[in-house]
Amino acid sequence: MIEETNLLVDRKSTIDAVRYLLMGEKYFSGIGGASKDLVRARELFDKAASLGNKKAMSYLAKMCALGLGGNKDYNKAQELLEKLTPGQDETLSEVYLLIKGTECLANNDIQGYKVIDQQICEMKAERRKKRQLKKENQKNQENHE
Repeated sequence: MIEETNLLVDRKSTIDAVRYLLMGEKYFSGIGGASKDLVRARELFDKAASLGNKKAMSYLAKMCALGLGGNKDYNKAQELLEKLTPGQDETLSEVYLLIKGTECLANNDIQGYKVIDQQICEMKAERRKKRQLKKENQKNQENHE
């Protein structure tokens, strides 16, 4: 019975987080009949992030870094980025691109956002390749010892 209750609570939290995220995106971009309201968007992303939604954490980190919808808060932005990528170092250029992507979205520059998003994906893929090569090199060294 306790496990079922926990499962229902987790499911409700997940649904609430997605609901807050979607509402936040509407206010962030002013789509779907919502007027653009960055303060409200930031509040909604904060609620979704507190429930563990990674996409909301990403939005909120960018908004905090840029001061969108409130004061600039680099500490909170850093904290959120660390939650998104535990144990991984975010390069300054990647964080810069994340921030620039948010600026593009805030200015309804969808094409600019797509270019930046592609650059971020390429950087992450390169970082994954480097980690994989490092693991393979470590295995090879262990096998030769």
